[in-house]
Amino acid sequence: MRCENHPDIIACAKCSKCKKEICHLCVVEDKGKIFCRDCYEKLNPPQTIQAEPAKTKLPQKNVVSTKPKDDYNPFSIISFVLGIMSLFLNLLASIPAVIFGIIARQQIKESKGVQKGDEFALAGMIMGIVISLLWLSIFCGYFSMIGGLGSMSICAALGSGG
Repeated sequence: MRCENHPDIIACAKCSKCKKEICHLCVVEDKGKIFCRDCYEKLNPPQTIQAEPAKTKLPQKNVVSTKPKDDYNPFSIISFVLGIMSLFLNLLASIPAVIFGIIARQQIKESKGVQKGDEFALAGMIMGIVISLLWLSIFCGYFSMIGGLGSMSICAALGSGG
């Protein structure tokens, strides 16, 4: 069966009032009954309600911000968690911890006291920097050791041959 309003779409229901075959685009369900849009609009005509103008004005000083004061910046939390995870994930987490920390501190500064979490961002940045430096020093030491061993073996080969 095809929808009577959309002949290129297969019908999936039947209107409980006019019994037309209708597709998913035409179905309106109300109180457990299925209607086509035309029947539903006839049964439930749109009501126009005229709003009365406000009779009293609220003073501006009573307007309260909808954003809570203790809202933590999500990037600061991410920076802190990545800083901790950098102990296990090395540079994969420590570099993003520093980047997210910088972004978080900038956003917190621009929010003028609405957002919190500067301490988390700073801690994440410090952990990320310390872990990055630690792993870089380990890599540099490792490669200098390999380079030193390689030069010693070359020197030994040259010394014994001549």
